[in-house]
Amino acid sequence: MDKYDIKYSPKAIKDLIVIKNYIIVNSYSVVTAEKFIESLITIINSLNTMPRRYPKFKSERIIDEDIRICPIKNYIIIYNINDNFNSIEILRVIHTSRNLDYIKLF
Repeated sequence: MDKYDIKYSPKAIKDLIVIKNYIIVNSYSVVTAEKFIESLITIINSLNTMPRRYPKFKSERIIDEDIRICPIKNYIIIYNINDNFNSIEILRVIHTSRNLDYIKLF
């Protein structure tokens, strides 16, 4: 079974920073924020094997892309599988309350 390289888009990196800061502000705990981000990264790293285990992202805006969504707690990890380069790009990590139709992926 092939393993995929995991890459993060600049937007995904920014999303993780925003999530961490939000948790720090609302829970008053850096430790809680760091543990949650670590759990997200653990799930993201697990995508390097069997990345198609999660459903495709369905949108009229996305055509001919293997973009998938991975739910975790109140967040969704949106990622693209690129078999040509044997890689996965994490596009966004967003809260489930956000409307996916208006999220800029690229």
